[in-house]
Amino acid sequence: MALVNKIKGILLVILGITWISFIYNFDALTGKPRALGIKAILGFIIGIIVVINGMRIYRRNNAK
Repeated sequence: MALVNKIKGILLVILGITWISFIYNFDALTGKPRALGIKAILGFIIGIIVVINGMRIYRRNNAK
């Protein structure tokens, strides 16, 4: 069961980092000047929460 938590944690960390990167580069992808509005800030907060939860799940011990 610990291996499953390690995999889930790593996947969540990767997903969070990818999400933060996508939010940061979205305006460049669409050809607009980069502007960090309220939607981008909320996206960053969500990405940070996902990364933190991924690290928590990765470090979880299920010793029984």
